Amino acid sequence: MPDERKVRAMIDLCRYENGEGREDVRIRRYYRADYMALQLIKSWIFTSIGYILILALITMAAMTAAAPACAETQNEPAARGTKDITKELTVYYGNYGDEAEQKTRELLKELYAVDPAAGAKWESIMKLWKTVNTDLTINEGVLPDGLPDTDELCLVVLGFQLNPDGSMKDELVERLKVAKAGAEKYPNACIVCTGGGTASGNASA
Repeated sequence: MPDERKVRAMIDLCRYENGEGREDVRIRRYYRADYMALQLIKSWIFTSIGYILILALITMAAMTAAAPACAETQNEPAARGTKDITKELTVYYGNYGDEAEQKTRELLKELYAVDPAAGAKWESIMKLWKTVNTDLTINEGVLPDGLPDTDELCLVVLGFQLNPDGSMKDELVERLKVAKAGAEKYPNACIVCTGGGTASGNASA
């Protein structure tokens, strides 16, 4: 028996797409194909939040960094300041990732010697950066196990521009295949299909 709430939701969605949301529907044709379900969208959001946090921490560290007082002698060059070390740290890890692990440890050690507070702060930043790069998982092609099999789980299927003759493009077909597999795996999940661009050569599509 059809779920009345889901039927009403789909009717409201259709009204929106045929009314004030027509322009939104046209814009959505350019959405990326990767994100077929709520779990994929969450992964993207968490990754973005992680990078935003990193940039915020980097900015904070750069604003509060101060050149340390260091003894200079005629034969010994002055020690580098916090800004120079953190700049090199971000360049090395940003370009080489875990391959720069040894160099990263050396730079953190140098930073600790110059400014212990900045060293501790940047050690936390690097741990967060590594977590974002290694621990967040994006599932492609299939929903992961262990999700709730209730309408608490919502599968969002993004629309896509049709071919001029009204037929579906391969990208849209693949999205629907993934959505079908997800619906079969979690039959009680709520499924929301968004609109896509219509066919330029077929007014009925």
